[in-house]
Amino acid sequence: MKKKEESFGQNIRSIRLKRKMTQKMLAEDICSQSVLSRIENNEELPNVWVMYQICQRLGVTLDQVMMLHSEEINKTNQIFAEIESHFVHKQFQEMREKMEDKAIKDYLYLDSDMQMYYYYLGSCDYFLDQNYDAALEALKKGLAYSYQQDKTNVSVMEIRILSCMGRVYSDLLQLGEARFYLEKAYDAMHALPPERLSTSLTKIYYNYAVFLKEQQEDCLALKVTNEGISLAREKNSLYFLEELFELKGHLLYRLKEENAAEKSFQLYRAVMDIRQSDKVV
Repeated sequence: MKKKEESFGQNIRSIRLKRKMTQKMLAEDICSQSVLSRIENNEELPNVWVMYQICQRLGVTLDQVMMLHSEEINKTNQIFAEIESHFVHKQFQEMREKMEDKAIKDYLYLDSDMQMYYYYLGSCDYFLDQNYDAALEALKKGLAYSYQQDKTNVSVMEIRILSCMGRVYSDLLQLGEARFYLEKAYDAMHALPPERLSTSLTKIYYNYAVFLKEQQEDCLALKVTNEGISLAREKNSLYFLEELFELKGHLLYRLKEENAAEKSFQLYRAVMDIRQSDKVV
C-alpha cells in the first residue's frame, strides 16, 4: 500500500514539534506567527525565501522536508526513544546493539536525526571503549550537521553535544578546549526559553560543575550544581540527581560546611536507593 505523502506545512509542523519549538520561535524574524500557522494548516503556500529560512532554522533542507512521511517520522521517533532510554539508564551495551542495527539508517532523514545518531555513537565510544579520539570524531561530525558559532537558536541536542565534547576534552587534559565547550553549552542552555528545558539538560550542569571542581573553582561549581538540582526537582526527575547530590557533598566538605555536606550525602544515598529499586521518574 502506497504511503500518503504529507504536505510541506504538515511536515514543517512535525519537525517543529520534534524540535520542541513554538510557532513564535520558528516564525521570529521570518514571518508572522499567523502566517506560519496558515502555512502549517495548508492555508497558505510560502514563497521560496520564506521556505528557505524556515528550513534553515529547523536545520533541514527543503528536499528533506518534502520527502518526509508521517509513518517514517513516527518510526524514527520510536527508535531514538528506545536509544535514549538505554542512554538515560546507562545501558550502553544495549544502546550500542541498537545502534549497530543496519536498518536504523533507513530512517535517518533529517540533519537532526544524523546529529542524534552521532551523539549516541560518540557516547558508546566514550563510555564503553574509553576511546576519546573516536568519541570526539563522532561528536564533531554530529555537531557539524547544524551548528555554527554565531547561531542564536541552539537546539537541545546541540547543547548536549557541546557539553559532551567539553567532558571528553577534559579527560584528555585539553583544559582550554574543555572550558570553551562546557561554557558554551552552559550559556546556550540558559538562553533557552523555559518550555524547551528538558530533563536531559541536568547532565550539562553536572559536566560543567565537575570540571570546575577539578579546577578548584569550588564556589562556582557549587552554584552550578545547585542549578542542576533545581532543574531536576522542577522536572520531577531523578536523572543525574544522584550524581549532583554526591558532587555537592564533596564540594561542601571542601568548603568546610560539614553538616550541609552530610545532608547532601544522605540525599545522594536516598536517590541511589530509589534508582536501584527501579522507581526512576
